[in-house]
Amino acid sequence: MSCNPAKRERKGDADGAADADGCEAVEEGLAESLLAVGFCAFQVANPSLLVPAAKHCQKAVQQMKAELFERRKIDPESDFVFKECAGRGKRRFDIQLEAACIHDLARDAAVQHLVCAVLGADAELKYSGCVVSLPGAADQNWHQDGDHLFPETELQLPPHALTVFVALEDVHAAQGLPQLIPHSHQLENLSSLQSGAQASLVQSELSQGAVLAFDTRLVHRGTANTSSTDRALLYFVFGRPWFKDSVNFRSAASVHDEGSEDRPEAGGNVE
Repeated sequence: MSCNPAKRERKGDADGAADADGCEAVEEGLAESLLAVGFCAFQVANPSLLVPAAKHCQKAVQQMKAELFERRKIDPESDFVFKECAGRGKRRFDIQLEAACIHDLARDAAVQHLVCAVLGADAELKYSGCVVSLPGAADQNWHQDGDHLFPETELQLPPHALTVFVALEDVHAAQGLPQLIPHSHQLENLSSLQSGAQASLVQSELSQGAVLAFDTRLVHRGTANTSSTDRALLYFVFGRPWFKDSVNFRSAASVHDEGSEDRPEAGGNVE
Protein backbone atom coordinates (compact mmCIF):
# COMPACT_ATOMS: atom_id res chain seq x y z
CA MET A 1 0.00 0.00 0.00
CA SER A 2 1.50 3.31 -1.11
CA CYS A 3 0.65 6.84 -0.09
CA ASN A 4 -1.57 8.48 -2.72
CA PRO A 5 -2.01 12.20 -2.07
CA ALA A 6 -3.56 12.66 -5.49
CA LYS A 7 -6.64 10.69 -4.41
CA ARG A 8 -8.31 13.03 -1.94
CA GLU A 9 -12.04 12.49 -1.86
CA ARG A 10 -14.66 14.43 0.06
CA LYS A 11 -15.74 13.69 3.61
CA GLY A 12 -18.52 11.14 3.58
CA ASP A 13 -17.31 9.27 0.51
CA ALA A 14 -17.23 5.48 0.57
CA ASP A 15 -13.60 5.17 1.58
CA GLY A 16 -14.01 7.68 4.39
CA ALA A 17 -11.53 10.23 3.09
CA ALA A 18 -11.83 13.67 4.62
CA ASP A 19 -12.20 16.97 2.80
CA ALA A 20 -8.94 17.61 0.98
CA ASP A 21 -8.63 21.32 1.75
CA GLY A 22 -9.17 20.75 5.46
CA CYS A 23 -6.60 17.97 5.66
CA GLU A 24 -4.05 19.93 3.63
CA ALA A 25 -4.38 22.88 5.99
CA VAL A 26 -3.89 20.68 9.04
CA GLU A 27 -1.14 18.45 7.67
CA GLU A 28 1.38 21.25 7.23
CA GLY A 29 1.41 22.14 10.93
CA LEU A 30 1.37 18.49 11.99
CA ALA A 31 4.29 17.62 9.74
CA GLU A 32 6.29 20.56 11.07
CA SER A 33 5.58 19.44 14.64
CA LEU A 34 6.62 15.86 13.94
CA LEU A 35 9.84 16.92 12.26
CA ALA A 36 10.75 19.31 15.08
CA VAL A 37 9.52 17.52 18.22
CA GLY A 38 9.38 13.96 16.93
CA PHE A 39 5.63 13.36 17.18
CA CYS A 40 2.18 14.83 16.59
CA ALA A 41 -1.41 13.99 17.50
CA PHE A 42 -4.71 14.38 15.64
CA GLN A 43 -8.01 12.59 14.96
CA VAL A 44 -8.92 10.20 12.17
CA ALA A 45 -10.91 11.79 9.36
CA ASN A 46 -13.58 9.08 9.28
CA PRO A 47 -14.55 7.60 12.69
CA SER A 48 -16.81 5.02 11.04
CA LEU A 49 -13.68 3.10 10.04
CA LEU A 50 -12.92 2.47 13.73
CA VAL A 51 -15.81 0.07 14.40
CA PRO A 52 -14.92 -2.76 11.98
CA ALA A 53 -11.22 -2.36 12.84
CA ALA A 54 -11.99 -2.60 16.56
CA LYS A 55 -14.10 -5.74 16.10
CA HIS A 56 -11.40 -7.43 14.05
CA CYS A 57 -8.68 -6.43 16.50
CA GLN A 58 -10.65 -7.72 19.49
CA LYS A 59 -11.26 -11.07 17.79
CA ALA A 60 -7.61 -11.37 16.72
CA VAL A 61 -6.38 -10.60 20.24
CA GLN A 62 -8.61 -13.25 21.82
CA GLN A 63 -7.53 -15.85 19.27
CA MET A 64 -3.85 -15.06 19.80
CA LYS A 65 -4.18 -15.17 23.59
CA ALA A 66 -5.74 -18.63 23.28
CA GLU A 67 -2.96 -19.79 20.94
CA LEU A 68 -0.10 -18.41 23.01
CA PHE A 69 -1.19 -18.87 26.60
CA GLU A 70 -3.66 -21.74 26.48
CA ARG A 71 -2.52 -24.05 23.68
CA ARG A 72 1.22 -23.34 23.78
CA LYS A 73 1.32 -22.61 27.53
CA ILE A 74 3.70 -19.68 27.02
CA ASP A 75 4.29 -17.61 30.13
CA PRO A 76 2.85 -14.10 29.40
CA GLU A 77 5.75 -12.61 31.35
CA SER A 78 8.35 -14.24 29.11
CA ASP A 79 9.95 -12.99 25.91
CA PHE A 80 9.00 -14.70 22.67
CA VAL A 81 8.84 -13.94 18.96
CA PHE A 82 7.10 -15.57 16.02
CA LYS A 83 6.50 -14.16 12.58
CA GLU A 84 2.91 -13.27 13.53
CA CYS A 85 3.47 -12.03 17.09
CA ALA A 86 6.13 -11.11 19.63
CA GLY A 87 6.51 -10.35 23.33
CA ARG A 88 7.18 -6.70 24.14
CA GLY A 89 7.98 -6.98 27.83
CA LYS A 90 6.22 -8.32 30.91
CA ARG A 91 2.59 -9.21 30.07
CA ARG A 92 2.68 -7.30 26.78
CA PHE A 93 2.65 -8.65 23.24
CA ASP A 94 2.29 -7.50 19.66
CA ILE A 95 0.37 -9.19 16.83
CA GLN A 96 0.38 -8.41 13.12
CA LEU A 97 -2.96 -7.60 11.46
CA GLU A 98 -3.57 -7.77 7.72
CA ALA A 99 -7.37 -7.59 7.36
CA ALA A 100 -9.03 -5.30 4.81
CA CYS A 101 -10.73 -3.25 7.55
CA ILE A 102 -7.30 -2.54 9.09
CA HIS A 103 -5.88 -1.41 5.74
CA ASP A 104 -8.98 0.78 5.22
CA LEU A 105 -8.07 2.65 8.39
CA ALA A 106 -4.48 3.00 7.21
CA ARG A 107 -5.92 4.77 4.16
CA ASP A 108 -7.83 7.29 6.29
CA ALA A 109 -7.26 10.70 4.70
CA ALA A 110 -5.87 12.38 7.82
CA VAL A 111 -3.35 9.57 8.32
CA GLN A 112 -2.35 9.48 4.66
CA HIS A 113 -1.89 13.22 4.36
CA LEU A 114 0.43 13.31 7.37
CA VAL A 115 2.44 10.33 6.13
CA CYS A 116 2.80 11.82 2.65
CA ALA A 117 3.79 15.22 4.05
CA VAL A 118 6.58 13.68 6.16
CA LEU A 119 7.79 10.70 4.10
CA GLY A 120 6.77 11.66 0.58
CA ALA A 121 4.14 10.54 -1.91
CA ASP A 122 5.86 7.19 -2.45
CA ALA A 123 5.70 6.18 1.24
CA GLU A 124 4.46 2.65 1.87
CA LEU A 125 2.62 0.82 4.63
CA LYS A 126 5.23 -1.69 5.80
CA TYR A 127 3.04 -3.57 8.27
CA SER A 128 0.21 -3.10 10.75
CA GLY A 129 -0.56 -4.63 14.10
CA CYS A 130 -1.86 -4.28 17.60
CA VAL A 131 0.09 -3.97 20.86
CA VAL A 132 -1.74 -5.63 23.74
CA SER A 133 -1.04 -4.74 27.35
CA LEU A 134 -2.50 -7.30 29.75
CA PRO A 135 -3.54 -6.43 33.33
CA GLY A 136 -0.40 -6.36 35.43
CA ALA A 137 1.86 -5.32 32.56
CA ALA A 138 4.83 -3.32 33.83
CA ASP A 139 6.31 -0.14 32.43
CA GLN A 140 8.30 -0.90 29.32
CA ASN A 141 11.96 -0.03 29.05
CA TRP A 142 12.65 3.15 27.13
CA HIS A 143 13.32 2.28 23.50
CA GLN A 144 13.15 3.29 19.85
CA ASP A 145 11.15 1.39 17.23
CA GLY A 146 13.96 1.92 14.71
CA ASP A 147 17.57 2.99 14.61
CA HIS A 148 19.28 6.03 13.14
CA LEU A 149 20.77 5.43 9.72
CA PHE A 150 24.55 5.87 9.51
CA PRO A 151 24.94 7.23 13.08
CA GLU A 152 28.72 7.25 12.65
CA THR A 153 28.32 10.26 10.34
CA GLU A 154 26.67 12.25 13.19
CA LEU A 155 24.26 13.67 10.62
CA GLN A 156 20.58 14.18 11.44
CA LEU A 157 18.84 12.61 8.46
CA PRO A 158 15.16 13.10 7.56
CA PRO A 159 12.66 10.53 8.87
CA HIS A 160 12.68 7.23 7.01
CA ALA A 161 9.79 5.58 8.90
CA LEU A 162 6.86 6.49 11.14
CA THR A 163 4.95 4.59 13.81
CA VAL A 164 1.28 5.62 13.82
CA PHE A 165 -0.92 4.58 16.76
CA VAL A 166 -4.72 4.72 16.44
CA ALA A 167 -6.95 4.41 19.51
CA LEU A 168 -9.87 2.12 18.59
CA GLU A 169 -11.51 2.98 21.91
CA ASP A 170 -10.81 5.36 24.78
CA VAL A 171 -7.52 4.54 26.51
CA HIS A 172 -7.10 5.71 30.10
CA ALA A 173 -4.02 6.12 32.27
CA ALA A 174 -4.72 3.00 34.35
CA GLN A 175 -4.59 0.86 31.18
CA GLY A 176 -1.18 2.22 30.20
CA LEU A 177 -0.36 5.02 27.79
CA PRO A 178 2.42 5.79 25.33
CA GLN A 179 5.01 8.02 27.02
CA LEU A 180 7.33 10.06 24.80
CA ILE A 181 10.54 12.06 25.16
CA PRO A 182 10.27 15.11 22.87
CA HIS A 183 13.23 15.78 20.54
CA SER A 184 14.80 12.38 21.33
CA HIS A 185 14.62 11.46 17.63
CA GLN A 186 17.47 13.90 17.08
CA LEU A 187 20.84 12.21 17.18
CA GLU A 188 22.52 14.81 19.39
CA ASN A 189 19.71 14.62 21.96
CA LEU A 190 19.79 10.82 21.93
CA SER A 191 23.49 10.93 22.76
CA SER A 192 22.74 13.20 25.72
CA LEU A 193 20.05 10.84 27.00
CA GLN A 194 22.39 7.89 26.72
CA SER A 195 24.87 9.86 28.83
CA GLY A 196 22.29 10.22 31.61
CA ALA A 197 20.83 13.65 30.86
CA GLN A 198 17.40 14.42 32.35
CA ALA A 199 14.50 14.58 29.88
CA SER A 200 10.99 15.98 29.90
CA LEU A 201 8.16 13.52 29.22
CA VAL A 202 4.87 13.75 27.38
CA GLN A 203 1.92 11.51 28.20
CA SER A 204 -1.79 11.94 27.49
CA GLU A 205 -4.93 9.87 27.55
CA LEU A 206 -6.18 8.81 24.11
CA SER A 207 -9.81 9.21 23.10
CA GLN A 208 -11.39 6.94 20.52
CA GLY A 209 -10.13 7.90 17.07
CA ALA A 210 -7.03 9.67 18.37
CA VAL A 211 -3.90 9.25 16.26
CA LEU A 212 -0.39 9.50 17.68
CA ALA A 213 2.30 9.53 15.00
CA PHE A 214 6.02 9.64 15.69
CA ASP A 215 9.41 9.22 14.10
CA THR A 216 10.48 5.61 14.71
CA ARG A 217 13.75 6.98 16.15
CA LEU A 218 11.88 8.74 18.99
CA VAL A 219 12.54 7.35 22.49
CA HIS A 220 9.30 6.20 24.10
CA ARG A 221 7.65 3.44 26.11
CA GLY A 222 4.27 2.05 27.14
CA THR A 223 3.34 2.55 30.79
CA ALA A 224 2.01 -0.08 33.19
CA ASN A 225 -1.50 -1.49 32.95
CA THR A 226 -2.86 -1.33 36.49
CA SER A 227 -6.47 -1.89 35.38
CA SER A 228 -8.41 -5.14 35.19
CA THR A 229 -8.85 -5.02 31.40
CA ASP A 230 -6.66 -5.61 28.36
CA ARG A 231 -5.51 -2.54 26.47
CA ALA A 232 -5.12 -2.99 22.71
CA LEU A 233 -3.62 -0.21 20.61
CA LEU A 234 -3.62 -0.43 16.82
CA TYR A 235 -0.52 0.74 14.98
CA PHE A 236 0.83 1.18 11.47
CA VAL A 237 4.44 1.41 10.38
CA PHE A 238 4.96 3.52 7.26
CA GLY A 239 8.31 3.90 5.55
CA ARG A 240 10.09 5.11 2.48
CA PRO A 241 10.09 2.55 -0.37
CA TRP A 242 13.63 1.34 0.30
CA PHE A 243 13.14 0.92 4.06
CA LYS A 244 12.97 -2.61 5.49
CA ASP A 245 12.40 -3.27 9.18
CA SER A 246 15.15 -5.59 10.42
CA VAL A 247 14.34 -5.21 14.13
CA ASN A 248 10.75 -6.37 14.71
CA PHE A 249 9.28 -9.82 13.96
CA ARG A 250 12.63 -11.40 13.13
CA SER A 251 11.52 -15.01 13.49
CA ALA A 252 10.51 -17.21 10.55
CA ALA A 253 8.71 -19.62 12.90
CA SER A 254 4.91 -19.52 12.83
CA VAL A 255 2.95 -19.55 16.06
CA HIS A 256 0.60 -22.03 14.34
CA ASP A 257 3.38 -24.44 13.32
CA GLU A 258 3.57 -27.47 15.58
CA GLY A 259 7.27 -27.79 14.82
CA SER A 260 8.23 -24.25 15.82
CA GLU A 261 9.92 -23.40 19.08
CA ASP A 262 7.82 -22.31 22.05
CA ARG A 263 10.44 -19.82 23.25
CA PRO A 264 12.16 -18.19 20.28
CA GLU A 265 14.65 -15.40 20.84
CA ALA A 266 12.96 -12.18 21.97
CA GLY A 267 13.12 -9.21 19.66
CA GLY A 268 11.53 -6.02 18.50
CA ASN A 269 10.63 -2.66 19.88
CA VAL A 270 7.22 -1.51 18.66
CA GLU A 271 5.60 0.53 21.42
